[in-house]
Amino acid sequence: MTLKTAFTRSNSVFIRRALILTTFSAGLMCFAQSAAAQKEYENKAKVPSIRATPIAATLEAQQTKIAKGMSPIDVLMVERAIKENWANYSMLDDGDGVTLRQEYWAPFTFTKDYKWVWYDAGGHTIGEVGYENFVRKPLPGVVQRPWKHLPITIKFDEITPNTAKTRTVMLFMAVPKAKVPNRPDGAEGLSTAAVPQAGMAVYHENWRKEAGTWLKASTVVYSANCGWFPTPVGDFSCVDDKVTAQPNSK
Repeated sequence: MTLKTAFTRSNSVFIRRALILTTFSAGLMCFAQSAAAQKEYENKAKVPSIRATPIAATLEAQQTKIAKGMSPIDVLMVERAIKENWANYSMLDDGDGVTLRQEYWAPFTFTKDYKWVWYDAGGHTIGEVGYENFVRKPLPGVVQRPWKHLPITIKFDEITPNTAKTRTVMLFMAVPKAKVPNRPDGAEGLSTAAVPQAGMAVYHENWRKEAGTWLKASTVVYSANCGWFPTPVGDFSCVDDKVTAQPNSK
């Protein structure tokens, strides 16, 4: 190999290395400039981190609080059991069209120290009762009653192995029997036309697991409208935003 050839090859290697180093340096400089530009943009725009915004705080507060050590399967089992309780709540007390076993309603649904509180749409306390007010006697020959409790959405706020907290959107619908033969139930002028036969509320509830069964330990009902409700403390109707108690029909 001649001296000229050696010099040419050495020069070629040097040039390649210089190009690589130059490219790397340029890339590093671009990255630094990009990061600096992004930081300057954020500072000028004053864009706060989502973690520090009121929206984020609200979203975090709405997240279900789950006890440490509970697996996703454990959580799903709790949620499934509580939904099953809600199904019993409606089927046992309202009837399923085949049977009405309301004598099992209280023991299958509530703890013995259960407490129930109801607030009307104006925030006034209407009633407060305990387990004994939910105890029912059999109704021979009755397979379902003319109303239904319809839990629409259940929000699980807190779940532990033996306790839980939920908020449930409840729709209550009732169609009174017509007083005139051969006329449709709930028709205008045939029952209590002045009273809306529907109610909406949110049930804030505490749950407890007893002997392997999830039961309601307490309920606070916040009504969203002034309607008609058959409740453990009597039948309530609302006319002109005034609540009127009637004898308990249950």
